[in-house]
Amino acid sequence: MPLVVEKPATCTSDGYRKYKCACCNEERTETLYALGHSYGEWQEMAGGHMRTCSNDANHKQYNMDATGVNALEITLTDDTKLSYPSTLSPVVTFNDLDVAIGFDTDKTSLVNKADIKEYNQVWSHNKNGYAQNNEDNTYSHQCDYTDCGYKHDDLFVRNGKQYYVAEKKNGVIKVADMTLNDSEGYDCEADITVGSVSYSRDMKDNQWGTLCLPFAINPNAYSDCSFYQLSSVDNEKKEIVLRRIDNQEIAAGTPVLVRRNAAVSGISISTTNTAMSNAIQTGITAGEYSLVGTLTTSNALSNDCYVINNDKFWNVGELTNGGKKVKVGAFRSYLLANTTAPSAQARMLSLSIGDDDTTAIDVLNAADNSEAEIYDLNGHRLPDLQKGINIVKRGNKTTKVIIK
Repeated sequence: MPLVVEKPATCTSDGYRKYKCACCNEERTETLYALGHSYGEWQEMAGGHMRTCSNDANHKQYNMDATGVNALEITLTDDTKLSYPSTLSPVVTFNDLDVAIGFDTDKTSLVNKADIKEYNQVWSHNKNGYAQNNEDNTYSHQCDYTDCGYKHDDLFVRNGKQYYVAEKKNGVIKVADMTLNDSEGYDCEADITVGSVSYSRDMKDNQWGTLCLPFAINPNAYSDCSFYQLSSVDNEKKEIVLRRIDNQEIAAGTPVLVRRNAAVSGISISTTNTAMSNAIQTGITAGEYSLVGTLTTSNALSNDCYVINNDKFWNVGELTNGGKKVKVGAFRSYLLANTTAPSAQARMLSLSIGDDDTTAIDVLNAADNSEAEIYDLNGHRLPDLQKGINIVKRGNKTTKVIIK
Protein backbone atom coordinates (compact mmCIF):
# COMPACT_ATOMS: atom_id res chain seq x y z
CA MET A 1 0.00 0.00 0.00
CA PRO A 2 1.29 3.44 -0.83
CA LEU A 3 1.86 6.01 1.99
CA VAL A 4 -0.74 8.77 1.82
CA VAL A 5 -0.35 10.72 5.15
CA GLU A 6 2.46 10.94 7.68
CA LYS A 7 2.65 12.82 11.03
CA PRO A 8 6.11 12.54 12.58
CA ALA A 9 6.40 11.63 16.26
CA THR A 10 7.81 14.28 18.55
CA CYS A 11 9.55 14.10 21.89
CA THR A 12 6.29 14.18 23.75
CA SER A 13 3.57 13.00 21.37
CA ASP A 14 2.94 10.02 19.11
CA GLY A 15 2.89 10.30 15.31
CA TYR A 16 1.44 8.04 12.62
CA ARG A 17 1.62 6.89 8.97
CA LYS A 18 -1.51 6.16 6.89
CA TYR A 19 -1.48 3.82 3.89
CA LYS A 20 -4.27 3.37 1.32
CA CYS A 21 -4.72 0.71 -1.37
CA ALA A 22 -5.11 2.26 -4.83
CA CYS A 23 -7.32 -0.61 -6.01
CA CYS A 24 -9.72 -1.27 -3.12
CA ASN A 25 -9.23 1.85 -0.99
CA GLU A 26 -8.39 -0.23 2.09
CA GLU A 27 -6.55 1.86 4.75
CA ARG A 28 -3.96 0.94 7.35
CA THR A 29 -2.45 3.16 10.11
CA GLU A 30 0.97 2.70 11.67
CA THR A 31 1.62 4.36 15.07
CA LEU A 32 4.89 6.19 15.55
CA TYR A 33 5.57 6.33 19.28
CA ALA A 34 6.84 9.49 20.99
CA LEU A 35 10.59 9.79 20.66
CA GLY A 36 11.29 11.04 24.15
CA HIS A 37 14.07 13.52 24.78
CA SER A 38 17.58 12.96 23.58
CA TYR A 39 19.75 15.54 25.24
CA GLY A 40 23.23 16.40 24.05
CA GLU A 41 26.25 17.60 26.00
CA TRP A 42 25.98 20.09 28.83
CA GLN A 43 26.77 23.66 27.94
CA GLU A 44 27.82 26.23 30.53
CA MET A 45 25.48 29.18 31.13
CA ALA A 46 25.06 31.90 33.73
CA GLY A 47 24.18 30.27 37.04
CA GLY A 48 24.41 26.68 35.82
CA HIS A 49 24.41 24.40 32.76
CA MET A 50 22.00 23.65 29.94
CA ARG A 51 21.59 20.94 27.32
CA THR A 52 19.28 20.81 24.29
CA CYS A 53 17.17 17.95 22.94
CA SER A 54 18.37 16.76 19.54
CA ASN A 55 14.80 15.88 18.61
CA ASP A 56 13.45 19.37 19.34
CA ALA A 57 15.72 22.36 19.91
CA ASN A 58 12.96 24.07 21.86
CA HIS A 59 13.20 21.43 24.56
CA LYS A 60 15.91 22.14 27.10
CA GLN A 61 17.09 20.77 30.38
CA TYR A 62 18.74 22.86 33.08
CA ASN A 63 20.97 22.09 36.05
CA MET A 64 21.29 25.23 38.14
CA ASP A 65 24.04 25.96 40.63
CA ALA A 66 22.84 25.60 44.21
CA THR A 67 24.35 26.85 47.44
CA GLY A 68 22.99 25.85 50.82
CA VAL A 69 19.71 24.00 50.68
CA ASN A 70 18.03 23.32 47.32
CA ALA A 71 14.33 23.74 46.72
CA LEU A 72 14.22 20.78 44.36
CA GLU A 73 16.65 18.02 43.42
CA ILE A 74 16.03 15.39 40.74
CA THR A 75 18.29 12.36 40.28
CA LEU A 76 18.21 10.76 36.81
CA THR A 77 18.67 7.09 36.00
CA ASP A 78 22.26 7.82 34.92
CA ASP A 79 22.83 9.43 38.38
CA THR A 80 22.89 12.96 36.99
CA LYS A 81 21.53 15.38 39.59
CA LEU A 82 19.46 18.37 38.49
CA SER A 83 19.20 21.17 41.07
CA TYR A 84 16.79 24.10 41.27
CA PRO A 85 17.49 26.33 44.31
CA SER A 86 14.70 28.01 46.21
CA THR A 87 15.99 31.44 45.17
CA LEU A 88 14.69 30.69 41.66
CA SER A 89 11.20 29.86 42.98
CA PRO A 90 10.76 26.73 40.85
CA VAL A 91 7.21 25.73 39.87
CA VAL A 92 6.63 22.05 39.05
CA THR A 93 3.93 20.73 36.68
CA PHE A 94 3.31 17.22 35.35
CA ASN A 95 1.93 15.73 32.15
CA ASP A 96 1.70 12.15 30.91
CA LEU A 97 5.35 11.97 29.86
CA ASP A 98 7.27 14.82 31.47
CA VAL A 99 7.96 16.76 34.61
CA ALA A 100 8.26 20.46 33.77
CA ILE A 101 10.16 22.78 36.14
CA GLY A 102 9.50 26.42 35.38
CA PHE A 103 11.75 29.08 36.93
CA ASP A 104 13.37 32.45 36.37
CA THR A 105 10.15 33.63 34.60
CA ASP A 106 11.21 32.41 31.14
CA LYS A 107 12.90 29.04 31.54
CA THR A 108 11.41 25.55 31.66
CA SER A 109 13.40 22.39 32.26
CA LEU A 110 11.81 19.24 30.81
CA VAL A 111 12.57 15.85 32.32
CA ASN A 112 11.03 12.63 31.03
CA LYS A 113 9.37 10.72 33.84
CA ALA A 114 11.03 7.54 32.68
CA ASP A 115 14.43 9.15 33.22
CA ILE A 116 13.77 10.10 36.86
CA LYS A 117 15.31 7.92 39.54
CA GLU A 118 14.63 10.16 42.56
CA TYR A 119 12.53 13.27 43.03
CA ASN A 120 13.29 15.17 46.24
CA GLN A 121 11.74 18.41 47.37
CA VAL A 122 14.40 19.62 49.80
CA TRP A 123 12.91 22.98 50.72
CA SER A 124 14.92 25.67 52.47
CA HIS A 125 14.83 25.64 56.26
CA ASN A 126 11.79 27.53 57.50
CA LYS A 127 11.61 29.86 60.49
CA ASN A 128 8.39 28.57 62.00
CA GLY A 129 9.83 27.63 65.39
CA TYR A 130 12.12 28.95 68.10
CA ALA A 131 14.85 27.14 70.01
CA GLN A 132 16.29 28.33 73.31
CA ASN A 133 20.01 28.93 73.61
CA ASN A 134 20.72 27.46 77.02
CA GLU A 135 23.89 29.42 77.71
CA ASP A 136 22.17 32.82 77.88
CA ASN A 137 18.40 32.13 77.62
CA THR A 138 18.13 33.79 74.22
CA TYR A 139 16.30 32.21 71.28
CA SER A 140 16.94 31.57 67.59
CA HIS A 141 14.60 30.58 64.77
CA GLN A 142 14.43 26.83 64.23
CA CYS A 143 13.17 24.83 61.26
CA ASP A 144 10.15 22.73 62.26
CA TYR A 145 10.31 20.17 59.46
CA THR A 146 10.18 16.65 60.86
CA ASP A 147 13.60 15.46 62.05
CA CYS A 148 15.27 18.67 60.87
CA GLY A 149 15.94 20.90 63.87
CA TYR A 150 18.17 23.30 61.93
CA LYS A 151 18.85 26.41 64.04
CA HIS A 152 19.32 29.78 62.35
CA ASP A 153 21.93 32.27 63.56
CA ASP A 154 19.46 35.09 64.34
CA LEU A 155 18.86 36.15 67.96
CA PHE A 156 15.75 36.92 70.01
CA VAL A 157 14.67 37.22 73.62
CA ARG A 158 11.23 36.16 74.78
CA ASN A 159 8.90 38.03 77.08
CA GLY A 160 5.49 36.48 77.59
CA LYS A 161 4.47 35.24 74.14
CA GLN A 162 6.43 37.90 72.27
CA TYR A 163 9.87 37.52 70.73
CA TYR A 164 12.05 40.62 70.47
CA VAL A 165 14.96 40.98 68.04
CA ALA A 166 18.22 41.16 69.99
CA GLU A 167 21.92 41.48 69.41
CA LYS A 168 24.79 40.26 71.55
CA LYS A 169 28.04 42.20 71.63
CA ASN A 170 30.85 41.82 74.16
CA GLY A 171 28.62 39.59 76.24
CA VAL A 172 25.80 42.15 76.48
CA ILE A 173 22.39 41.23 75.08
CA LYS A 174 20.58 44.32 73.85
CA VAL A 175 17.02 44.92 72.62
CA ALA A 176 16.24 48.15 70.79
CA ASP A 177 12.91 48.93 72.45
CA MET A 178 10.21 47.32 74.56
CA THR A 179 6.77 48.52 75.58
CA LEU A 180 5.53 46.74 78.68
CA ASN A 181 1.84 46.00 79.18
CA ASP A 182 -0.27 44.51 81.94
CA SER A 183 -1.53 41.56 79.90
CA GLU A 184 1.98 40.34 79.08
CA GLY A 185 3.91 41.25 82.21
CA TYR A 186 7.65 40.65 82.31
CA ASP A 187 9.15 37.17 82.60
CA CYS A 188 12.15 37.44 80.27
CA GLU A 189 14.76 34.90 81.39
CA ALA A 190 17.67 36.57 79.61
CA ASP A 191 19.71 39.34 81.20
CA ILE A 192 19.15 42.18 78.76
CA THR A 193 19.69 45.88 78.26
CA VAL A 194 16.94 47.81 76.47
CA GLY A 195 17.59 50.94 74.44
CA SER A 196 14.14 52.36 75.21
CA VAL A 197 11.55 50.86 77.57
CA SER A 198 8.22 52.26 78.72
CA TYR A 199 5.20 51.35 80.80
CA SER A 200 1.86 53.17 80.96
CA ARG A 201 -1.28 52.73 83.03
CA ASP A 202 -4.60 54.57 83.17
CA MET A 203 -5.25 56.14 86.58
CA LYS A 204 -7.94 58.51 87.82
CA ASP A 205 -7.39 61.91 89.43
CA ASN A 206 -5.20 61.61 92.54
CA GLN A 207 -5.62 57.84 92.44
CA TRP A 208 -3.26 55.65 94.44
CA GLY A 209 -1.89 52.40 93.12
CA THR A 210 0.96 49.97 93.52
CA LEU A 211 3.90 49.53 91.18
CA CYS A 212 6.79 47.16 90.56
CA LEU A 213 8.79 47.53 87.34
CA PRO A 214 11.71 45.51 85.93
CA PHE A 215 13.84 48.63 85.46
CA ALA A 216 15.12 51.35 87.77
CA ILE A 217 13.05 54.51 88.27
CA ASN A 218 14.34 58.02 88.89
CA PRO A 219 11.52 59.64 90.93
CA ASN A 220 12.74 63.17 90.20
CA ALA A 221 12.11 62.65 86.48
CA TYR A 222 8.31 62.61 86.86
CA SER A 223 6.04 65.53 87.67
CA ASP A 224 2.74 63.74 87.00
CA CYS A 225 3.14 61.15 89.73
CA SER A 226 4.87 60.55 93.07
CA PHE A 227 6.34 57.37 94.52
CA TYR A 228 6.04 56.18 98.12
CA GLN A 229 7.40 53.43 100.33
CA LEU A 230 6.16 52.00 103.63
CA SER A 231 7.34 53.93 106.68
CA SER A 232 5.40 52.63 109.68
CA VAL A 233 2.05 51.31 110.78
CA ASP A 234 -0.43 52.84 113.23
CA ASN A 235 -2.31 49.85 114.64
CA GLU A 236 -4.66 52.04 116.66
CA LYS A 237 -5.79 54.03 113.64
CA LYS A 238 -5.42 51.04 111.33
CA GLU A 239 -3.25 53.15 109.04
CA ILE A 240 -0.25 52.40 106.86
CA VAL A 241 2.08 55.40 107.02
CA LEU A 242 3.98 56.18 103.82
CA ARG A 243 7.09 58.16 103.03
CA ARG A 244 7.63 59.87 99.69
CA ILE A 245 10.66 58.79 97.66
CA ASP A 246 12.46 61.78 96.15
CA ASN A 247 16.24 61.73 95.87
CA GLN A 248 16.71 57.99 95.79
CA GLU A 249 16.67 55.72 92.75
CA ILE A 250 14.07 52.97 92.92
CA ALA A 251 15.89 49.78 91.99
CA ALA A 252 14.46 47.41 89.39
CA GLY A 253 11.94 45.01 90.90
CA THR A 254 11.25 47.17 93.97
CA PRO A 255 7.58 47.31 95.08
CA VAL A 256 6.32 50.84 95.79
CA LEU A 257 3.13 52.86 95.85
CA VAL A 258 2.42 55.47 93.20
CA ARG A 259 0.05 58.42 93.19
CA ARG A 260 -1.13 60.28 90.12
CA ASN A 261 -0.98 63.97 91.00
CA ALA A 262 -1.44 65.84 87.75
CA ALA A 263 -4.20 66.46 85.23
CA VAL A 264 -3.25 63.58 82.95
CA SER A 265 -5.06 60.38 82.00
CA GLY A 266 -2.60 58.06 83.70
CA ILE A 267 1.03 57.42 84.50
CA SER A 268 3.82 56.79 82.02
CA ILE A 269 7.23 55.57 83.17
CA SER A 270 10.12 55.25 80.72
CA THR A 271 13.89 55.22 80.51
CA THR A 272 16.70 54.55 78.05
CA ASN A 273 19.71 52.24 77.91
CA THR A 274 18.72 50.40 81.05
CA ALA A 275 19.36 46.95 82.44
CA MET A 276 16.23 44.86 82.94
CA SER A 277 15.68 42.43 85.79
CA ASN A 278 13.05 39.79 86.52
CA ALA A 279 14.14 39.54 90.16
CA ILE A 280 11.78 40.94 92.79
CA GLN A 281 13.45 43.02 95.50
CA THR A 282 12.39 42.65 99.12
CA GLY A 283 10.04 45.48 99.92
CA ILE A 284 10.37 47.66 103.00
CA THR A 285 8.63 46.29 106.08
CA ALA A 286 6.50 48.54 108.27
CA GLY A 287 5.51 46.95 111.55
CA GLU A 288 4.06 43.58 110.67
CA TYR A 289 3.47 44.45 107.01
CA SER A 290 5.65 44.04 103.95
CA LEU A 291 5.06 45.24 100.41
CA VAL A 292 5.47 42.42 97.88
CA GLY A 293 5.85 43.06 94.16
CA THR A 294 5.06 40.99 91.08
CA LEU A 295 6.06 41.45 87.43
CA THR A 296 3.36 39.08 86.15
CA THR A 297 -0.22 38.40 87.21
CA SER A 298 0.02 36.83 90.65
CA ASN A 299 -1.37 33.55 91.83
CA ALA A 300 -4.42 33.64 94.10
CA LEU A 301 -3.49 35.60 97.22
CA SER A 302 -3.80 34.16 100.72
CA ASN A 303 -6.09 35.63 103.38
CA ASP A 304 -3.22 37.45 105.10
CA CYS A 305 -2.71 39.72 102.07
CA TYR A 306 -4.12 43.17 101.35
CA VAL A 307 -4.83 44.71 97.94
CA ILE A 308 -5.29 48.39 97.16
CA ASN A 309 -8.65 49.70 96.01
CA ASN A 310 -10.17 53.18 96.31
CA ASP A 311 -6.99 54.43 97.99
CA LYS A 312 -7.14 51.87 100.80
CA PHE A 313 -5.74 48.40 101.42
CA TRP A 314 -8.43 45.72 101.78
CA ASN A 315 -7.97 42.34 103.41
CA VAL A 316 -8.19 39.47 100.91
CA GLY A 317 -9.89 37.22 103.47
CA GLU A 318 -12.76 39.71 103.69
CA LEU A 319 -13.00 39.93 99.91
CA THR A 320 -13.10 36.15 99.38
CA ASN A 321 -16.01 35.27 101.65
CA GLY A 322 -17.92 34.34 98.52
CA GLY A 323 -15.17 32.00 97.38
CA LYS A 324 -13.82 34.30 94.67
CA LYS A 325 -10.04 34.25 94.30
CA VAL A 326 -8.15 37.53 94.40
CA LYS A 327 -5.09 38.24 92.27
CA VAL A 328 -3.07 41.34 91.46
CA GLY A 329 -2.05 42.21 87.94
CA ALA A 330 1.40 42.51 86.45
CA PHE A 331 3.66 45.37 87.63
CA ARG A 332 1.79 45.76 90.91
CA SER A 333 2.28 45.07 94.62
CA TYR A 334 0.28 43.90 97.61
CA LEU A 335 0.65 43.98 101.39
CA LEU A 336 1.59 40.80 103.22
CA ALA A 337 0.72 40.72 106.94
CA ASN A 338 2.05 38.61 109.76
CA THR A 339 -1.06 36.70 110.83
CA THR A 340 -0.10 37.03 114.51
CA ALA A 341 -0.16 40.84 114.38
CA PRO A 342 -2.97 42.47 116.43
CA SER A 343 -4.39 44.22 113.39
CA ALA A 344 -3.62 41.50 110.87
CA GLN A 345 -7.29 40.69 110.49
CA ALA A 346 -8.32 44.31 110.01
CA ARG A 347 -10.83 44.56 107.22
CA MET A 348 -9.27 47.70 105.80
CA LEU A 349 -6.14 49.81 106.26
CA SER A 350 -6.08 53.51 105.43
CA LEU A 351 -3.10 55.40 104.02
CA SER A 352 -1.40 58.46 105.45
CA ILE A 353 1.74 60.45 104.70
CA GLY A 354 4.52 61.36 107.14
CA ASP A 355 5.71 60.12 110.51
CA ASP A 356 4.96 62.01 113.73
CA ASP A 357 2.61 64.47 112.01
CA THR A 358 0.80 62.33 109.48
CA THR A 359 -1.42 63.64 106.73
CA ALA A 360 -4.36 61.52 105.65
CA ILE A 361 -4.47 61.05 101.91
CA ASP A 362 -7.96 62.53 101.62
CA VAL A 363 -6.41 65.79 102.86
CA LEU A 364 -3.63 65.37 100.34
CA ASN A 365 -6.17 64.79 97.58
CA ALA A 366 -8.06 67.91 98.58
CA ALA A 367 -4.83 69.90 98.37
CA ASP A 368 -4.48 68.81 94.76
CA ASN A 369 -7.92 70.10 93.89
CA SER A 370 -7.82 72.81 91.23
CA GLU A 371 -9.59 75.23 93.59
CA ALA A 372 -7.02 74.80 96.39
CA GLU A 373 -4.43 77.48 97.16
CA ILE A 374 -1.08 76.33 98.55
CA TYR A 375 1.30 78.53 100.60
CA ASP A 376 4.52 78.07 102.54
CA LEU A 377 4.94 79.26 106.13
CA ASN A 378 6.09 82.66 104.87
CA GLY A 379 2.89 83.19 102.93
CA HIS A 380 4.39 82.65 99.49
CA ARG A 381 2.01 80.89 97.13
CA LEU A 382 3.28 77.59 95.76
CA PRO A 383 2.39 75.91 92.44
CA ASP A 384 2.19 72.49 94.08
CA LEU A 385 2.77 70.69 97.34
CA GLN A 386 6.42 70.89 98.40
CA LYS A 387 8.48 68.92 100.88
CA GLY A 388 8.00 70.37 104.34
CA ILE A 389 4.99 72.24 105.73
CA ASN A 390 2.31 73.39 103.28
CA ILE A 391 -0.67 75.60 104.15
CA VAL A 392 -3.63 74.61 101.97
CA LYS A 393 -6.68 76.87 101.65
CA ARG A 394 -9.78 75.50 99.98
CA GLY A 395 -12.82 77.69 100.32
CA ASN A 396 -13.22 78.61 104.01
CA LYS A 397 -11.11 75.66 105.18
CA THR A 398 -7.36 75.84 105.88
CA THR A 399 -5.29 72.67 106.38
CA LYS A 400 -1.66 72.06 107.26
CA VAL A 401 -0.13 69.40 105.00
CA ILE A 402 3.29 68.00 105.85
CA ILE A 403 5.27 66.28 103.11
CA LYS A 404 8.41 64.49 104.25
